Amino acid sequence: MSVTRATSPEILVFAEARELLRCSESTLLDCINDGSVPAFKVGRQWRFYRSGLMALRWVAAGEQAAPVAAVRAVAGKGGRT
Repeated sequence: MSVTRATSPEILVFAEARELLRCSESTLLDCINDGSVPAFKVGRQWRFYRSGLMALRWVAAGEQAAPVAAVRAVAGKGGRT
């Protein structure tokens, strides 16, 4: 049985997720740790489902804030105080 794009979600590595969300490494790690960005580990490396990150971006698309700030707002997480 062959695996196709339709049967297997596209998984992104950390750098690809950073690029998609347009944020720094430390900001993405903060978002992972506070639960506002869904991620999972394979060994010691973070992985992300593209569809999960895109869903966050679509919901945040109407916001005028920076993409990660909008993602946190959608997820109900505040920024650092």
